[in-house]
Amino acid sequence: MIVLLTRPEAQSQRFALQLKRAYGADLGIVIAPLLEPEFLNVEVDFERYDAIVLTSQNGAIAFRHLNGPIGMRAYCVGNRTAEVARNAGTRPLSANGNLDALNALLDKEAKGEKLLHLSGAAVAGAVEGADRIVAYRQREVAFPDRVTGLLSQAQEVIVPLFSPRTAKLFERNLFSGAQANLHAVCLSPAVRDALEAERYSSLRVCKAPNAASMVDKLSSLVDSLRA
Repeated sequence: MIVLLTRPEAQSQRFALQLKRAYGADLGIVIAPLLEPEFLNVEVDFERYDAIVLTSQNGAIAFRHLNGPIGMRAYCVGNRTAEVARNAGTRPLSANGNLDALNALLDKEAKGEKLLHLSGAAVAGAVEGADRIVAYRQREVAFPDRVTGLLSQAQEVIVPLFSPRTAKLFERNLFSGAQANLHAVCLSPAVRDALEAERYSSLRVCKAPNAASMVDKLSSLVDSLRA
């Protein structure tokens, strides 16, 4: 049984640690990013804004890359983004959820504030009442030969998928000779809907759009495959 992690390297390494804490070293984990962030050198006048809005961990890293001012308020989509934002020198406040939760937090806490959304080139939706600057983009990466070799073997392969874009990239990297029994664990219904269901032995959707829910859903799948 293999768990194939396709998020960018740093995020996949953190998630792999969570899985190893849950299952120990006997769980086979393979990291093969399909996207890697490229941070842009854009001009940003942070003094024009009361706070920044971050819808991803990469947005927080981009803030540091752009030498954002220490102590700036950051409204963050979730707890992990808030943690990275704190390490980047901001004062974060987490919506602990998705984009809808973030917009609700802004409506409650940021009335009258001038907001700047540091985003990637592709966004899942709009942040209400914020200016947007593209501070990074995601570069697509193809699977290396070692991963196509794994997928050509008749074995159980679990693939956690965190975004519709990554789901589509994963399917684009599959090939006609793939023999593995694929089990996709999707962060949200939107991720599931991006997949061709007939390719998979099972499709599961997390109860909440966060890493803890992903670990829980993976745990139940691993237990069922081991039974």
